Amino acid sequence: MTILLSLGLLAGNVYGDTKQLKARVWEVLGRVTYSLPGGSPRPLKVGTELPYGAVIKTGSGSAVDVHLGNQGGVVRLTQNTVLTLDKMESASAAEGKTADIELTLSQGTIVGNTKKLLPDSKLEVKIANGVVGVREGQYRISSDGYLVLLGGNMLFAYVPATGEPTLFTMTAPPAVYFSPTEQGIRPAPPELVREVQAQIQARLSRR
Repeated sequence: MTILLSLGLLAGNVYGDTKQLKARVWEVLGRVTYSLPGGSPRPLKVGTELPYGAVIKTGSGSAVDVHLGNQGGVVRLTQNTVLTLDKMESASAAEGKTADIELTLSQGTIVGNTKKLLPDSKLEVKIANGVVGVREGQYRISSDGYLVLLGGNMLFAYVPATGEPTLFTMTAPPAVYFSPTEQGIRPAPPELVREVQAQIQARLSRR
């Protein structure tokens, strides 16, 4: 699909000798589990390192902060969320360490805070109706295609159930959101901005 290939090119390409990265759990609230390919779910605790292929699940009233390395930043899984670490790689490039991170958000919502990626780094989140390419900023991504960007830059290759795929560029401030029902980028109302800020900034209880 051309539009999805274009997203990958715009997000940058990791090159050089690659090595596998591991995500690290920073904070946990409530019941959170993870599983590895072929394995059973296990309780997730602060300090756990997760390789690619790990599937993270949060229960009702639960949340977890996962650090994806210096390039990926921190993502927070809110309650009733399922996130898979599809790809976690790093490479040595002329300008420094780069990262190639691919996630699948099959259920629920994540919020994140990512510093500006190096040109050849990539952070992509696959959802039901497309692929989000995060370049930098504070954001919220829901599995059903609702996106909010408080500051920074994201690309969204939107693939509707009918019609042609479309590539959207989201830039903030001011804060913006994307709704699959409106199929466009709109200014985020103050109450939505406050809601996402609270989700990002709230401190989780460790266990």
